[in-house]
Amino acid sequence: MAAVSPRIAQRRLPNSTVTGNVTVPTGPHGLQGGYGGGLSLSGSVTLLSDTISGNQCIWDGGGILAGDTVVITNCILAGNGSEAHADTADLEVLVESGGYNLVGVAPDGAGLGENDLSGTADAPLDPKLGPLQDNGGLTFTMALLPGSPALDQGISAGLGTDQTGAPRTVDLSNIMDASGGDGTDIGAVEEPLTIRTFANISTRLSVQTGDDVPIAGFIITGTEAKTVIVKALAHRLPVMGALADPILELAWS
Repeated sequence: MAAVSPRIAQRRLPNSTVTGNVTVPTGPHGLQGGYGGGLSLSGSVTLLSDTISGNQCIWDGGGILAGDTVVITNCILAGNGSEAHADTADLEVLVESGGYNLVGVAPDGAGLGENDLSGTADAPLDPKLGPLQDNGGLTFTMALLPGSPALDQGISAGLGTDQTGAPRTVDLSNIMDASGGDGTDIGAVEEPLTIRTFANISTRLSVQTGDDVPIAGFIITGTEAKTVIVKALAHRLPVMGALADPILELAWS
């Protein structure tokens, strides 16, 4: 689901993306509505492997507002917004956590557990989600980007596929699983086995000689292991003092 909202009567919502919803006040003096930007829930509801991000409200519950306890397992609730109350940007609900959730802004007393990842209004946890787009399957989704804290930190909880229909679980060998987890990614989309980022680094500088030859480089950040393939190309230049051949240096600290 790409733009699902108002009230859900169903008891279970698995493998779904909820994004791009906005609620605004109505009625006299704007005192009605404006709550629950992504989902406004009533009754007993279970959310399983959902991604709820990019929703907005005026008052409370930019991601979720609920009058009853909501069971959430392996869900991403992050990147939502509440204009009036930043601490309820992602949820205004008492949660019964099934574990392995990522909540960008978790209010005090939300009910999250030790296997959940969360941030605060002052320091939100960024799930590093890609844009809403066609990542395969019948609906648009928001895939995890390289370096996402949600990669391999979840649990399948009985789901054999993700929202796109791709298999769960794809356990990346270079990322340690969460304690008690099975290597599933948190959220609606399971990242494929190989995550690749291609970059074409091109530098244009005045051609100098000796110690003034142009030098370009890049820095790889993060603490997890990465595979990098580098190819350097250059032309020999008919000037005095130019480097005879390009030099590729690898440095680390």
